[in-house]
Amino acid sequence: MQPKHLMLVLLIMILYGSSYPVGKLGINTIPPLLFTALRVGLIFLAFLPFFRFRLPEKRLIKPLIAFSLIMGIGTYVILYYALERLTIVAPIIIGSQTAIPIGLLLSLFILNEKVSFKKWMLIIISFLGIVIIAYDPRIVDDKFALLLILGTSFFFALANMMARVLNDVDTAVLNGWHGLISFIPVILL
Repeated sequence: MQPKHLMLVLLIMILYGSSYPVGKLGINTIPPLLFTALRVGLIFLAFLPFFRFRLPEKRLIKPLIAFSLIMGIGTYVILYYALERLTIVAPIIIGSQTAIPIGLLLSLFILNEKVSFKKWMLIIISFLGIVIIAYDPRIVDDKFALLLILGTSFFFALANMMARVLNDVDTAVLNGWHGLISFIPVILL
């Protein structure tokens, strides 16, 4: 990997990782639903010049709507309610790591994909690693928020499964519609 690509990956990781503390700061002053509406509204505005309300193929419209609602409402709303209830941010970072093993389990049960022995071992090891890393006596105070985080991971994994169906949709179109479709119900709530 070239140094400029490595720096770009590092920048993306920093931006993604900083979204939790920034979200916690935002939730301290703005209600979770409004914060979610602002987030998906900004996604819509950021992609508006690129997607220009282009629709994907007709067969992909329902999966696009499902993806947008699962990601925008299921993931973000629950995430920000969890952030509102948390006393520390670390559990959300650790809890969000459960999305990968949950995604593997969902693909096993929903998509009937075969999971090899090696993948089962990885699932078990990842859950054990999460338990070991997540051990913090203060987590006991945040049990409900931790359940919300697991819900966020579930919906994130489900949205990623939906994204596989939307593989042929242009990224700008996908994100633009996701922002708009998510914004409408969240702002109405």
